[in-house]
Amino acid sequence: MDSYSRRIVWEALKAEKVFRTIFVTTSYMDEADAIGDRMGIIDKGELQCFGSTSFVKNLYDAGYHLIIEKDDSCKIAHVTNLIKSYIPGSKLQSSNGTLKYVLPLDKAPFLQFLFTELEDKKDSLKISNYFLSQITMEELFDRVSLKASAGSYVLPEFARESLYDVTGEDSLNLLFVKERNDGFVLILQQAVAIWKKKFLFSVRHILLFLSQILILPFIFIVSNTFTEDEIIPYYPLHLNLELLFNVSDKPIEVFYSVNPSNKQSRELSNAFASLFKNPYETYLLDSREETLNEHLLDIAEENPLEYHKNYFLAADFYYNGNSNLITAFYHNKALHSPPLSLLYVHNTILKYLTKDDAGFFFEVINHPLPMKNPEIAMVKKTDSLLPCFLIAQDLMFSISIAMASFIVPLVCERSRQFKKLQLLTGLSRFFYWILTFLYDFSTYIMACSLLILILNITGLYGCSQQQQLGRVILFLLIHGIAGLLFVYCCSCFAQSSSAGYIYVFLYHVLGLVIQFSLAILEHNISRNSYENMDYLFSFFLPSYAFVQGFLNLYKNWVNNQACNNERVLIACEQSGNFTGYFEFRCCKEKCGHNCYWWEENFFSWKSPGIGKHTVFPFVQIAIFITIIILFEHKIFSVLKLRFLDTFLMKKEPSEGETREPENSSSENSLRSNECLVVREVTKYFKTKCVLDNLMFSVSRGETFGLVGRKNAGKTTIMDIIMGNLLISHGQVYVNEKDNAKAQRKIGFCPERSALLGFLTGEETLLLFASLRGIPQPQILNCVYHLSKLLDLDHILKQMVKDYNSCAKRKLSVAISLLGTPPLIVLDEPTKKMDPTSCRCVWNALLQASNVGCTILLTTQRMDECETVCNRIGILANGVLVYTGNLTELKRKYEGYTLHVELMHKTLTRRAMTSRTSAEEAKIWIEDWFPEAILKADLPNSLYYYIPHRDIKWSMFFRTMEKAKRQNQIYHYLINRTSLEQMLFFATTISTVKEKMITEYLKERMK
Repeated sequence: MDSYSRRIVWEALKAEKVFRTIFVTTSYMDEADAIGDRMGIIDKGELQCFGSTSFVKNLYDAGYHLIIEKDDSCKIAHVTNLIKSYIPGSKLQSSNGTLKYVLPLDKAPFLQFLFTELEDKKDSLKISNYFLSQITMEELFDRVSLKASAGSYVLPEFARESLYDVTGEDSLNLLFVKERNDGFVLILQQAVAIWKKKFLFSVRHILLFLSQILILPFIFIVSNTFTEDEIIPYYPLHLNLELLFNVSDKPIEVFYSVNPSNKQSRELSNAFASLFKNPYETYLLDSREETLNEHLLDIAEENPLEYHKNYFLAADFYYNGNSNLITAFYHNKALHSPPLSLLYVHNTILKYLTKDDAGFFFEVINHPLPMKNPEIAMVKKTDSLLPCFLIAQDLMFSISIAMASFIVPLVCERSRQFKKLQLLTGLSRFFYWILTFLYDFSTYIMACSLLILILNITGLYGCSQQQQLGRVILFLLIHGIAGLLFVYCCSCFAQSSSAGYIYVFLYHVLGLVIQFSLAILEHNISRNSYENMDYLFSFFLPSYAFVQGFLNLYKNWVNNQACNNERVLIACEQSGNFTGYFEFRCCKEKCGHNCYWWEENFFSWKSPGIGKHTVFPFVQIAIFITIIILFEHKIFSVLKLRFLDTFLMKKEPSEGETREPENSSSENSLRSNECLVVREVTKYFKTKCVLDNLMFSVSRGETFGLVGRKNAGKTTIMDIIMGNLLISHGQVYVNEKDNAKAQRKIGFCPERSALLGFLTGEETLLLFASLRGIPQPQILNCVYHLSKLLDLDHILKQMVKDYNSCAKRKLSVAISLLGTPPLIVLDEPTKKMDPTSCRCVWNALLQASNVGCTILLTTQRMDECETVCNRIGILANGVLVYTGNLTELKRKYEGYTLHVELMHKTLTRRAMTSRTSAEEAKIWIEDWFPEAILKADLPNSLYYYIPHRDIKWSMFFRTMEKAKRQNQIYHYLINRTSLEQMLFFATTISTVKEKMITEYLKERMK
């Protein structure tokens, strides 16, 4: 929050203290002082002090700084004795150039007498001027944690002098390396750095990495196990009537007929009947009365179902006058009935000839030879293509999961601006995508290699054969490239890793669903309609093209094995002379709509060729690359901006809005020595103008601070400079070049954390040092000294995800300083930092400025600007209300600030002063100080700015002590206007919302 917003929250908490117990943690000591009855200071995990705010202030010498400007002949002892005579407990802190005393806060009532004495004896004491400033709570915090702090204790007014005490010239050379690798050495160094980052992501997300490699072979194994269409080998089969016994519900009936007049026929029939024992039943017919053929036909007509189940063989014995004849009858549905019928007839003859004395009999064994490829293909064609279809679907499903996982690190880097930080090091966008693709594609190849190995081991028919395996590999690689580029396209637009994962996965599943639906409709629609839909979906849905192409590859292989052989081709040439049903369906010119479609050229454009399923991925690759290029060059954003721009009206200044013209430095903003020029920049979000005609420049080697309240437009202008946002109107130039061409070698620290949690702090710094091109021998020294300067050395080995917010901010600052970029842009670098860490960062920035870096930073802290900035600009509601140096700002707002507290913050509700006392206090102050300007009227506090420069300090304290004695006020603080207060006065604009909040708090306190 900015200072004004914080004060509103403080007042709200004070109003609620009457009804609640409040426990607060904070990095702002003034916040603890404003709302706390007691406070504790913790440092390095230890409680350093605990007590009331007044106790802590007295313990660490809180109070006022009395700064006296002396002449050379001034006797310091006389001045010190005078001060101690009025203010017991005062201490001389420093005497170099000026005298600086620390005055206890509880001695404030005696200050009026001290200042009266100093005013009277000014000449005799040989002092030229003096002024009073309050010791800030941040300075108290520094005193508490000074011993544990790795940074140098720097007060703002002495920050630049202390810079050279912190590090020498040798340390500066180690910190800010200006040598750079270039050419092939730089390319190799950047490639190793990017691949190392990708490898660390894989190792520290091992389950995700294993899913990318193992999901493809694993799902194939599972799918192949449950859908395996293996041809079972034929084992020796002993033929007997028992093979048909389970078909019938009743005992199998065997008929035989004979002419009883012939003895030999009778003996043969008896031998036949003796071969059948229980549970088989035999029936004898007299051929003189009814032939066997007529009798069987009568049974078939009477009960066809029973006939097919119970009657499998029969025999007719008759004498034709010359010899005995035996006719064997068989069942034309049962495949084993013909050989069985012959077997029983032959055994009848054998039994008749041997008179059954030797017990001889025939046994028939069916043992086919192994089938050749055409015969296997014929058998395959009698089965469904469902197993192959399911394997293709499952493979695409596993590829969908694997491909979706590749989007996770990409979206993570883009959404957190980590990718932006990498590109700002000088890494080209083309090289970034090439390196990413090579690593991801190598991972995909590992998965495909395992799949091919398993295909060889399992010997999957239609895929594992030598020629077919090459086509499968080519098909997997082509669709893998297209799939990865599709993932990269999605990563450009996804808002989060989880959303991107779901988008990629569902898009592939959509292709599977459409392919499944079209497979069901294949035989219900015309072939032309099917081909047209196949063209359409193969072009727009990569997953559909993969499944359909894989299925076509399998079908075409099986059909070629069945149909593309000499026997079938000869049969097709001889019209009408077909050896079987399958051969007929192989003849493409004669089979009509009942064909086995096959193409000798597997890459034929016609189905079942995979020509279009192989070519369309190349078209998709070209489209995806084009989309990535358009996104990287922000073409989509430009078109959107131009489209919206036609509906926007330029914002006109309101009547009450005043703008102070920028001084001469902005009027001559296009000078050749300017490192950064922001020229008439205007930015709209829909119809709201957030930046209005902004104009400023930063000279080379200068540190420029943009200051403003929350939502003033600071982060917006930073995003514009860094290229994250497009400008509605205006231009931005860096080093006299257009911003888009000059973004490559800028050090940037974004407002939000742009770090990857799976890297350690050391790995992060080494990555960016390598990308910057710092020579390899100097990288470790540079990283070590920079981490030492920013107090990061003790946590460098920890994962960034385990860092607190302060450590993450310091690491972000360290990244921006690596390699001494010509321009360093920092968006609120000390946000969420404790005072000691802030000073570590300030020292680092001062050193960077000392070696010639140009620094642009945004902040809400004026003490930060006072420490590190040469010039500042104050931003309010998107308008630059002031630009200039600190001296000019101090001169403009020179004066005093008066903070009046109306009641003690620990009083109960019953004892609270009514709002009437506030009005009385206002009248009292405005009567004594007519020039006083009320800057903030909060429920329990009044903030005044008094521009009069000749008011004596003694009059101040005399007047306020009188008001305190008359119960007009409870407490007061007088101070020279600080820079933070100047910012507060310059940017405080009472909006309707803030007035409503203030009025609510006043009513709440009543």
